[in-house]
Amino acid sequence: MNLISRIQNLKDFSVMGATPFKVNIPKSGNYYIKVYSTSRIGDYRFFIGTPDYTIDSYTYHPINPLTLTTESDSVQDTYDLRNIDSVSDKAVVYSVSSTYPRISDISNDQISIKLDSDYSWIPIYRYSTNENNVSVYDKKPLKSLWTYKLEGNVSKYMEFTPEVTFNYVYPVLPK
Repeated sequence: MNLISRIQNLKDFSVMGATPFKVNIPKSGNYYIKVYSTSRIGDYRFFIGTPDYTIDSYTYHPINPLTLTTESDSVQDTYDLRNIDSVSDKAVVYSVSSTYPRISDISNDQISIKLDSDYSWIPIYRYSTNENNVSVYDKKPLKSLWTYKLEGNVSKYMEFTPEVTFNYVYPVLPK
């Protein structure tokens, strides 16, 4: 019954969800955890051990093509990923990539994406497949509205139907 660690948690109520704490256990044996609250309200859930995460990807295949013309060098479309049954509601994006047919008639092409509710765009680099271009700490949920933007110069009317791949992670916690 010797104290080996004391952690004071002053919960930031603007941050919802679990708060992980790392406690180094010096050797195997039985340990006891004492938890208390000065306000004496609330409930506590514990998961002891290393968290388990699932990492996967989801590729979105838009129905409508994007069109660039000599008069318009930028096109956007919004993709609704809110009702994907095969993805956990807690999935958080850490990388986005996109492909579309490379055509010699387009120059200075740039692709970017953002949550529909965000202000800033996330660049998607065409020839980089392992780019972690979204910080997992930003907690951008996969199951959201996403706005996709394609920019480029063309010498004639061009249609593109991109594929967008979202790499995501989500915790698997006991119930």
